[in-house]
Amino acid sequence: MAGIQVDGANQKLVLDSDGDTYLEAATDDTVKVYVAGAQDFTITANTLTAESGSTIAAQALTATTVTASGIVTGSAFTAGSAVLAEAELELLDGLTAGTAIASKVVTTDANIDTTGQRNLTISGELDAATLDISGNADIDGTTNLDAVDIDGNVQIDATLTVGVNDTGHDVIFYGAAAGAKFFWDESADDLILAKSIFKMDTLTTTGSYAYLYRNDGDLVSTIEDAGDGVGVQLSMYNSDEDFFFRFNNTTPVLTLGASGFIFNEGSNDLDFRVETSGNSYTHMVFVESGAGEFNINESAGDGTITFNQAAEDGNILSFKSSDVAHGTTDYDQTDTFGKIRKNIAGEGGLFMAGYSEGEEGMFLAAFGSTADTAKSISAKAAFEINGQIISGTGVVAGENAFGTNGNIACISMATATEFIFDNEGDFHANSSSTTFDEYDDAQLVRAWDLSHGRGVINSKFDKFVAYNHEKLADLKLVGREEDGTPNHFINVTGIQRLHNGAIWQQYEKHNQLLEAVYDLAKEAVGEDKANAILDKHEVKRLQ
Repeated sequence: MAGIQVDGANQKLVLDSDGDTYLEAATDDTVKVYVAGAQDFTITANTLTAESGSTIAAQALTATTVTASGIVTGSAFTAGSAVLAEAELELLDGLTAGTAIASKVVTTDANIDTTGQRNLTISGELDAATLDISGNADIDGTTNLDAVDIDGNVQIDATLTVGVNDTGHDVIFYGAAAGAKFFWDESADDLILAKSIFKMDTLTTTGSYAYLYRNDGDLVSTIEDAGDGVGVQLSMYNSDEDFFFRFNNTTPVLTLGASGFIFNEGSNDLDFRVETSGNSYTHMVFVESGAGEFNINESAGDGTITFNQAAEDGNILSFKSSDVAHGTTDYDQTDTFGKIRKNIAGEGGLFMAGYSEGEEGMFLAAFGSTADTAKSISAKAAFEINGQIISGTGVVAGENAFGTNGNIACISMATATEFIFDNEGDFHANSSSTTFDEYDDAQLVRAWDLSHGRGVINSKFDKFVAYNHEKLADLKLVGREEDGTPNHFINVTGIQRLHNGAIWQQYEKHNQLLEAVYDLAKEAVGEDKANAILDKHEVKRLQ
């Protein structure tokens, strides 16, 4: 059958050749559309209805109202200027009002409430009459709260700032007792501990600490309690955070007050040490309390005061004064007026030196309450010089320890020895070779006796003495005062030379008289009898 057929009996309009596609109007004002024998659409007044399993496919659908009892399928829908894509419509699929569902739009319920939300991120402002958070609140930005009432614990993992620079606020931490508080007073810029003091925990085995820092972060001071029964330890530091003061004891060890700076006022057995670096010394300064010793570079001294310079060969003691300027800087600084050092490197011995701008480089004085008048090997004096010879760990005993001619003491000028005192009791002088041959030495000797007049018995020959005190001074046999007047300081070595000369002159005169007497005897009795006379009296003529 071909073409369109009208089935009036059934009120059909058949559209295909096999009769299974047609329009049916069996019901008043209703047209049904059949395709392949199945009803797909129903058309009533102003309405097109797609039956179950049927869809409407169109590039564009323009209608005032579209009503569907089933599912409307499409890749996107446009309402006005808004385009709803499939992914956006999925956010609405399965939505329950008042309940937050993963990957869905959040819609409040009838009370404008929602439940089930986990994280809420707000980039702008949160404005709420009340805020009730049963879990954690993580706020990355600034939170501006007019008032905060926190009933539980508070943990802050970053900086807590109250106020801004130059504008602060009061901060109060209340204690259990009335009026007890930790109070930062903003108006006075004071930290106030009301009805209490700063207190560390009382511990038994582990320490508790308090630290004080500068504005630059450097450590200033610490207070520590090690819990070991020794009391509080107070430490203070310099700008490099090195110790410059430490206190640690149960009793006052170091006190600075009206009575002065006192160490170990309680007279405890406490040593005082000043340590050093860069050398092998045990202690630079060590005061051993129990032994009553003061040691320099020595941990165990050998007396009340001990100085140890190890292998150094410089001055172990230097004495200075700002009003001294001797200028001998090849040896010591110009303001050093005295020093003590090792005499010979590797051997020891004591070297003492004094420097002066005037005449006296060193002055030694000894004061005794009594004077010993004995003149014996056991005699004592206010000032003594003693020399001994080392033997093993001791010295050789007895007055003859030096042996024959051993030198006990010397007096030198620069590197030249001028006077020697030896073990035989002899005194040696590096004297000049000056003689007095042009003078009558015996008269010079008598002139010295006559000059001081002490115990001198005048002789008839004194009138023949041709010399006086002035001549003795000219010959440097005696000294002179600053005004030039001769004094009675005798030149001992000069007098010795004078005595030698006088003896020789007397020897010469003796032999001259002997020869004269011998010549007279020869003329008077003959040479043989003259010789016999000399032999009788054991007189020897010079040959």
